[in-house]
Amino acid sequence: MTIKIKLGDFQREVPKIDDLATCLEFTLTWGDATDDNVDLLRVCSAAIGVGLDKEALLPKYRPNRDKIYVYGRKVLERLLVKEIPMNDIYTAGTNVLKSMAESIPQKKEVDEKMDFFHSPGEDS
Repeated sequence: MTIKIKLGDFQREVPKIDDLATCLEFTLTWGDATDDNVDLLRVCSAAIGVGLDKEALLPKYRPNRDKIYVYGRKVLERLLVKEIPMNDIYTAGTNVLKSMAESIPQKKEVDEKMDFFHSPGEDS
């Protein structure tokens, strides 16, 4: 499955983000940012950066070093310099964030794979 990212005249279909920890961290941050337009714009920008990571067009996200809001600010600056409209940033970022949220395992999926950890004494 892919994610559609459209920013002005630029358009790409990119693979879904496969790092579940990143997906969870971004989804939780997105939820916290809904009451603040600046934070929301930064989270959307950061999500675009992660989505386009393999394209090497924007700064690379390093989850062990980068804070999502700070990284989003860097990406936002690059997007604005390229004259990308704010609505495109919100829309593309939301598409990536929705995809991230959908990637997180839900309780039913976890229940179906309940014994994914080895029992004590089993060989791995």
